[in-house]
Amino acid sequence: MLRVAIGPQLPLASWNWVGFDLARELAKYFDVAPFSQRPGTLALNPCDVVVVVKSLEAAFFRGAKVLYFPIDHYTSLSAIEQDAGLLERCSAIGCHSAALVPVFRRRCARVFAIDHHAKFALDTLAPYRHEGPILWIGAFEHVPYLLAWCQRWPLPLPLVICTNVGHVWGRQQAAALARRLGVPLRPTATTLNGHKLVPWCERGQRELLRQAKAAIDIKGGPWLGTDFWWQQVKPPTKAQQFVASGIPLAMNPDSHSAAYFQSCGLTLASPREPDRWLSRPYWDETQRCAAVLRPQWTLEAVGLQAKAQIEALVGAG
Repeated sequence: MLRVAIGPQLPLASWNWVGFDLARELAKYFDVAPFSQRPGTLALNPCDVVVVVKSLEAAFFRGAKVLYFPIDHYTSLSAIEQDAGLLERCSAIGCHSAALVPVFRRRCARVFAIDHHAKFALDTLAPYRHEGPILWIGAFEHVPYLLAWCQRWPLPLPLVICTNVGHVWGRQQAAALARRLGVPLRPTATTLNGHKLVPWCERGQRELLRQAKAAIDIKGGPWLGTDFWWQQVKPPTKAQQFVASGIPLAMNPDSHSAAYFQSCGLTLASPREPDRWLSRPYWDETQRCAAVLRPQWTLEAVGLQAKAQIEALVGAG
């Protein structure tokens, strides 16, 4: 049986979502051992393939083939170039954003696109709702993009923001981004800039998904008149969760998520198209798309993609 090490285990959402879940799924097919990393130490047993999630370091290259998942690690092209030497040593790189595939192919011959599994999607498709709020879910450091959009183009229904509002680093990053974008950031215990604010937890998120009339996600991009490369190549993770739940989603059309769903046969509504976004026909479109794509976004389906890549690496010699 092939021996696969996966890590490093870190207190990050990317490890919980991709690392831990993928390790559990791959254990159906391989001898899987998660590894931890602490300052000055690396608990990495002998193996055939090392699967690295987010944080790539020279210590991970110990004779085994390395499969690397960057997952939002790089915020600029220059940062990728700084790691060129490490990336060239990788046997394969898996991108959760197809927009990054050609970027990493400059440094690695085997680069492929892979989806996040729909970890937080509703178990069954959401019914059509005649009323309800618009829901935004995400890390607090990204909230200013949403607020900047709403400042320019107010939303047609009340907005609920579900986020890790108590995260100190996230609040610091959000404050810096808000200053850059020229938008105020006025959180209270229950509101953010006048919008309802709900602290994130998995159970609470699912309840909000059941209550929402529609969903929104906004990425930085040309609509802001400046360069936001990192935002432009972010994976369609949140969009997938909303669509997989059957909830009508609106996004800025210049986002990678919009391009991704266009390739899947769904033209996402723009938040500036409320008549379409909040309509029954668009809900129908979303439901049809979800019925087709939900099987592709299960942990089992994503695990099989990773399994095939690992087996191909070992088979390549």
